[in-house]
Amino acid sequence: MMQKAWIAILLGLLAFCGMQGISGAWSGRLLLLPTPSFGLTMFSLSRSLGSWLLRGTVDFAPAGWVWQEFRVEGGAGPLDVEGVALFGPLAPDFLYGQLVLGTELKGVKAEAYFCLLYTSPSPRD
Repeated sequence: MMQKAWIAILLGLLAFCGMQGISGAWSGRLLLLPTPSFGLTMFSLSRSLGSWLLRGTVDFAPAGWVWQEFRVEGGAGPLDVEGVALFGPLAPDFLYGQLVLGTELKGVKAEAYFCLLYTSPSPRD
């Protein structure tokens, strides 16, 4: 399972290599005692396109790939947009999605939240 995760990271990195303005971060935890091993690890890539920010983040645990998050933030005229989608390869494929639309008029800010959550099928389905 860990091999597939590393391959996915490398493919994602190669896809973003041709783009200018890409930034990223990789943080992790290395456990030395009682035996050397990796703890929680996070890898993130982001790209700005005008007033928009696109970001992808992947989290790993010692057991393997935990989840993949995709995020978009930006604005279109007076409308602010923020979207998030979370996928979990070790859990159900789709965990949740959220969209926030907001605007401000004369100092008053209004936002609308839309959310889609994964729910497991009931035993009767």
